[in-house]
Amino acid sequence: HAIPCIFEDALVDWIVQHCWVQQGVKPFQEVLQICTQVNLATPLISGGTSSNARSRNTNIVWSTSSAEEVKQLFQDFTVPLSAESLLENPIGPLRVFMQVPPLGRFVNAILFGLNELRRCLLPSALPRLEQSFEVLVVRVVAKELKQLERELITMPVGKDKNLREIITAEYMPIWNNLVVPYCRGSLWTAMGRGAQAFAEFQTLGKAIDELVGEKEEAAAALAEKQRQEQLAASGGEEKEEAESGEQEEGEEYNPAEENAEQQEEEQAQVDEDGVVVQKEP
Repeated sequence: HAIPCIFEDALVDWIVQHCWVQQGVKPFQEVLQICTQVNLATPLISGGTSSNARSRNTNIVWSTSSAEEVKQLFQDFTVPLSAESLLENPIGPLRVFMQVPPLGRFVNAILFGLNELRRCLLPSALPRLEQSFEVLVVRVVAKELKQLERELITMPVGKDKNLREIITAEYMPIWNNLVVPYCRGSLWTAMGRGAQAFAEFQTLGKAIDELVGEKEEAAAALAEKQRQEQLAASGGEEKEEAESGEQEEGEEYNPAEENAEQQEEEQAQVDEDGVVVQKEP
């Protein structure tokens, strides 16, 4: 009994500490700390090392991308038909993780640990791995992002605006809606828990559908706003043209000439004795 216990401890330590923590959590924390210290956002996005990275659009998924762009990013993901099919064909990493390299490397570290787990899986180690994943991985990274978000909100105005926008508008929703359910689903898949894995990937698919729906609604609202503005602008032009036409017609009417004609008619009205007929006021 001693040998399995020793081997199980070594297995858990290797997967959790070496793969997940050393290669996943700590490098992610270091990148966030460096970006905050030097006030630099470009390492957080794909292509961030290029010379023109600061001037490019740094919004990735949640902020300004269209519904079609979001669909393209997730075209490699399909919700499995069943738990059985999921266990037979595990879902690979999503393309969207390539847009956020630090999170992409974190996901790769999780998957690396799961691949190692398949080589020497001990059923008795599963509860410890599950608990370690939630406590030492998910909670730590979530806490790190939340703390950084609070710090960025209270930062002076002179700090990098892109850094604040990327963390609050991109990294937080990508982590909560994509990374966590994907990693959990992959963990359950590696452990052979098809029902739990299937539920996590359904959650992931729902988050993607909701994001696409929000983008489509925003696009429809923007199109309607532009249409109303065009109608208002065209209505204003028609009103100006109508007022201009009324002014031109008013210029043709001369009340002074009409009064002069009326006075001539009154002076011409004389009775037989030469008395001028006065018109009553």
